[in-house]
Amino acid sequence: MAENDAGNGADENPTQEDSGQGSPEDKSEMSGMPIFYEKPEILDSERHKDLGLIESASFSFASTSNAIPINASEFPAAARDYPVVFIGEEEVNSVAIVGLRKGENLMVDAEEKWAQGTYIPAYVRRYPFIFVRQDGGTQYALCIDRASNRIGSDADRMFFDDSKMTELSEKAMEFCTLFQRHFLATEVVVKQLIEFDLLVTHQVQFSLANGSTLTLKDFKVVDESRLNELGEADFISLRKTGALGAIYSHLISLNSWQHLLMRTSA
Repeated sequence: MAENDAGNGADENPTQEDSGQGSPEDKSEMSGMPIFYEKPEILDSERHKDLGLIESASFSFASTSNAIPINASEFPAAARDYPVVFIGEEEVNSVAIVGLRKGENLMVDAEEKWAQGTYIPAYVRRYPFIFVRQDGGTQYALCIDRASNRIGSDADRMFFDDSKMTELSEKAMEFCTLFQRHFLATEVVVKQLIEFDLLVTHQVQFSLANGSTLTLKDFKVVDESRLNELGEADFISLRKTGALGAIYSHLISLNSWQHLLMRTSA
């Protein structure tokens, strides 16, 4: 089977305790797959000739993820609604925090709809499609999550028409290609943050209405004092790669914790 694309989530799961302390999650706890995805299959004109996408406004697939992978190009739009932070040790990823507890996405309501007027990350909009690397190389193949309830034979739009990709599949290919391009650009940004030692481990603690506290930990943020101490050459380097804009959007996003707290029940 094709190798998981590193741009779609990491391979391990941070732990969360029942004491009110927790970590952002961006991976599938059971399978080690990128979050949301359970059974990726390369889209094939023979194997999937009778299948297509069932139109649905349901975001149930994202309802138990409290952190969503997000690319640097999305930081400005996401910053209005979510804190954007960094997680991981050997492999650092940027994520939008959408819940303060494990298994809780505050943006998906009881009717499985995404909160109106808030930004929907591209990672969410891409589902159930995904790119995977073939044979560990640099070539990518368009896949579908065969476990998704959005895929079926009674579909509104089919994947193929007489073995040819339909507009649906072609648009999915374009979207995944663009997503991958933005992911690679995000890798450059993150590498610079690490190279210039700008990331520091951080945690936040909230007081709920019933008097209890809730702590989110094991994530990283940019240290403003270290940023301000950078030499001119390093600062210019950050600007040229687009990292500087991403950094400022990230710092602005840290004002959005209150938005999540307002949606969190005691």
